[in-house]
Amino acid sequence: MSSSRKMRRAKEKLLQKELKKNLKRAEQAMSSLPSHCDECGAHFDREQKENLDKWRVAVYDDGRLHLVCESCTPESVKNETR
Repeated sequence: MSSSRKMRRAKEKLLQKELKKNLKRAEQAMSSLPSHCDECGAHFDREQKENLDKWRVAVYDDGRLHLVCESCTPESVKNETR
């Protein structure tokens, strides 16, 4: 009985560690997010929640982030569901 508890706690501890690592990675990605549209140069205000839904972020394999405002987003991408 105690060994299963020990295994469960070890598994939970490992999961918590992985979650913290993922959260840190996400926070770093958000802090490195550009502050303007890469197409037209429009300012991106992180404090406005409606911007978070309308602007698009492209992440490339080499780690680059490309931020595009709603007016520069192609129609084919706008119509895609999330």
